[in-house]
Amino acid sequence: MSNEKYYQKALRFLSFRPRSEKEIFKYLNKKLKDRHQVAQIITRLKNENLINDEEFVDWWLEQRFSFNPKSKKVLRLELLQKGIAKNLIEEKLASISQHQIQTAIQTLIAKKAKLYPPQKLINYLTARGFEYDLVKNLVDELAQKR
Repeated sequence: MSNEKYYQKALRFLSFRPRSEKEIFKYLNKKLKDRHQVAQIITRLKNENLINDEEFVDWWLEQRFSFNPKSKKVLRLELLQKGIAKNLIEEKLASISQHQIQTAIQTLIAKKAKLYPPQKLINYLTARGFEYDLVKNLVDELAQKR
């Protein structure tokens, strides 16, 4: 197959959601064993700004905080698995405020408070990587309001 056909496959893979460079590399490497051709396709995608790890991190963090909140620790691990550079991860995570984290926890509490008693709710939130003390305080606040 020509580079163009694999380029089209990469575009289709990217059409579902943004991807990191490592994700594209792994995808193409499974389909195409010639690393030189894989590198050419990745270079073309980067030149067309279809692969941009910085924009990917921004998108990933926005999605996580909007739909599936997790702690900075868990987000760091997820992004490392996606092949994002540590310095970029740290830079982006540093921009997340304590207020954003509290809001994310409060959103989860609002969704899950009817399903779980307070202790199970605390366990659920700490399993997502959030700090115990912060979670406990926010769950206690909710219990006092009831």
